[in-house]
Amino acid sequence: MSEIKNVVVIGLSYSGVSTANELAKKLPAGYRVLAIERNEYAFNPVPALRAAVVPGWEDKVMIKTDKLFPANSAHKTLVGATVTKIDQNSVILDREVELDGKATSSIPFSYLAVATGSVGHFPIRVPDYQGPEDAKKAFQKLQGEVKDSKKLLIIGGGPVGFEFAGEVTEYYNGSKGKDKKEITLVNATPRLLHIDVKDGVHRKALSALQKSGVNVILGHFVNDIDPTHNGALGKTQTFTLDDGKTVEADFVLIGIGSKANSSLVVESFGQDAIETPTQQIKVRNTLQLESQDNIFAVGDCNNVKENKQAAWTGKQATAAADNIVALITNSTLKEYGPQSTIIMVASYGTKDAAGQLPFGFGVPSWLGTRLKSKGLFADKFAESFNTTLI
Repeated sequence: MSEIKNVVVIGLSYSGVSTANELAKKLPAGYRVLAIERNEYAFNPVPALRAAVVPGWEDKVMIKTDKLFPANSAHKTLVGATVTKIDQNSVILDREVELDGKATSSIPFSYLAVATGSVGHFPIRVPDYQGPEDAKKAFQKLQGEVKDSKKLLIIGGGPVGFEFAGEVTEYYNGSKGKDKKEITLVNATPRLLHIDVKDGVHRKALSALQKSGVNVILGHFVNDIDPTHNGALGKTQTFTLDDGKTVEADFVLIGIGSKANSSLVVESFGQDAIETPTQQIKVRNTLQLESQDNIFAVGDCNNVKENKQAAWTGKQATAAADNIVALITNSTLKEYGPQSTIIMVASYGTKDAAGQLPFGFGVPSWLGTRLKSKGLFADKFAESFNTTLI
């Protein structure tokens, strides 16, 4: 009997779990999926900004992975282990894991999908190796800091800054009996959400912010901000903008600065494997790494030129899985067709949203609420692991 061959997936956020599920459905006999996640759970970044503000939502950002594959399946998940090196046909872990009745830190593979996503600030990303209880406590601490703050400064008017403002204004400024918050949002470009959205989309986002009392400053930046600090400042501080004006705050949310999580690929294949300054992994039109036929990169970590959103990750996952199967079966690989326009939905609390649909149409509030704002994909993400929320 021939030994089963491994198709390894690194990372189990949106792109990773979508790729793992696609592969599990499509791999021929003799192949299995090994899905590796460095944390003890899968982290859902979409509800993270609400979890930073609204008590109870910290329970909806972490998902158990043990039911991703059936108990009797050949496919396996390996959690709490970090891949530190990729060789031509194996990955090296930072600790030993139990696989096929043996303890090992070296996992051989025939094909590999890198889905390491992006690196950024808490609460959009969580520190490595935090168990679910520790991560919950971190969110609860941040909730307390938001509650105790009076003047909040949001850096960045992209989806992160816009959505955080929506959560704070709805939960505090829209509720009787809660201390109202003074919120200032500073965005370096003159357009909200994305520099390339249509003017009507920008104006809708601006209207939502201003109607809820947010002081919006566009086309300027803060000179003296610590780009690594999110949360309470301990006291009210004065920040200076590039035009000399000042803003006071006792809490800061950094909504910019996320970059592709490609350090593993750099460590394994050198600096030429990624773009600068985006740090995105260079891939061919088939989503294969430029220098490696049997290794693919999907989602935020690759350099496909499209606006990447959690809701649309399935398209790249399907393309990568199909091309891995094509390599196995000696079939022709297909080129991935990127989204040609900006497609996005940004929630604003639970009852509003702004964004852009295909052909540049704006997202109506009712549709954005139905698609995203109400539930923030929490249940949908859990369903992709065949489980319920922790």
